[in-house]
Amino acid sequence: MRGASAANQDLVRTTESIWDESTDPAWNSAKLPALDQYFSADFRLHETIPGRPPTLEAAKSAHGMAIAADPNRRLQIEEMVSAGNKVFLRTRVTGTERGGTRFGPETAFGDPKPCAFESWNIYRVESGKVIEQWGLDDLRLALIQMRLQLLRGLIETLPFRADSPPSSAEG
Repeated sequence: MRGASAANQDLVRTTESIWDESTDPAWNSAKLPALDQYFSADFRLHETIPGRPPTLEAAKSAHGMAIAADPNRRLQIEEMVSAGNKVFLRTRVTGTERGGTRFGPETAFGDPKPCAFESWNIYRVESGKVIEQWGLDDLRLALIQMRLQLLRGLIETLPFRADSPPSSAEG
């Protein structure tokens, strides 16, 4: 007989798959209602966008904002550990950041920028449904990647580069 921890891991893996597949244009966010069956009606999200309620609907809204900024975002499960009614999940998120929603204004220099970071979540499960979630994204790393690429773009637009000073007219 399978233990509760294994069943809880299966539940979390299923919900993560729905979040990930909803980034695919074939799925789109219209598939997010499928999450309702896996989350308790009184689900509580402990990390929300300021001013938003700690609900599944707010999480879906935040997901939509993330997809607007990063339409080809993909999620890969790197590690999953469970004990009792809690499941720890470490994922790697990759994509191409366009800016404008998650990290600030639209990027000013050319094409969207590749981005990759880790995300860590703890899910509490009761009666076969996710009842609480705590999470942390390594947005510091993502911001560093974005800003470095933005700076590279800025440097390329300068009329001269530090490694090749401007030429002067010989007289």
